[in-house]
Amino acid sequence: MKFIVAAPDYSEAHGGIMVLHYLAHLLATQGFETSIACKSTFPHSEASVLDWVIGTPFNHAIDDQTMAIYPEIISDNPFKARKVTRWILYKEGERSSPIQYGLDDFIFQYGPFHTPLNRKSHGLLHIRMINAEILQNRQNKRDIPFAHIVRKGYLKNPYAFKSRRHPPRSKFLDEECRRGIQHMSYLFNRVRLVVSYDSESFCAYAAALCGCVVVIIPTKGISKLQFWNDFPSLKSGIAYGWLDLPRAMLTRNRVREELEKIEQENLESVAKFLDLIQ
Repeated sequence: MKFIVAAPDYSEAHGGIMVLHYLAHLLATQGFETSIACKSTFPHSEASVLDWVIGTPFNHAIDDQTMAIYPEIISDNPFKARKVTRWILYKEGERSSPIQYGLDDFIFQYGPFHTPLNRKSHGLLHIRMINAEILQNRQNKRDIPFAHIVRKGYLKNPYAFKSRRHPPRSKFLDEECRRGIQHMSYLFNRVRLVVSYDSESFCAYAAALCGCVVVIIPTKGISKLQFWNDFPSLKSGIAYGWLDLPRAMLTRNRVREELEKIEQENLESVAKFLDLIQ
């Protein structure tokens, strides 16, 4: 089997884009002929680049043995592939039209909350791309006391008086995080405490790797135990709600220790995906 992954150009500002490119790389390292359809990918990726831009005609030929992998922002089948996997990285229909599913499409969710509309998924495909050599605690003087991330947590009304959970004069980081991993590392080595309204943000994990105290504002209806079960890598060193802060402080030293475990989980998730589609 061959694979072609549709994606925007590589960007360290968006976790969803990063994992699309990383999936193509992991599939290639498993011995599959794999292309990433975009203009550019990350350095040292094992996947080949197939020149294409989302929303434009696809002028390359693919054979019947090639599996196309589309994120939910692509609702049709631009590659005209006979084999299709839909990977729901966020919310179907949130940023594009609802997906025009084929009868034999495979559907995978990035996480338990990323459910397809009116369809049942075949399982989870959850991987994380961690630039651990860049995201490190540099032991710098931290001159920014508080900062906060909103991103996909905007529905928690972070600026309403009754629902605001970040301290006054907290630095807003959403635009800063879009500047890439190098800038995130520099920034998070200056911040003492980060509040994240986005419960699934890569930025929150990046902040923890850089030595920040991190508090995730809980999602209504999602308990602490359920959150840890769904996102085990966000347990150590990260508080789920302010009351969880003492436990998070005691486990901060485990954040970097668990990086090898995350890479193993990536490989296991890809292996399960391959078992289900073949």
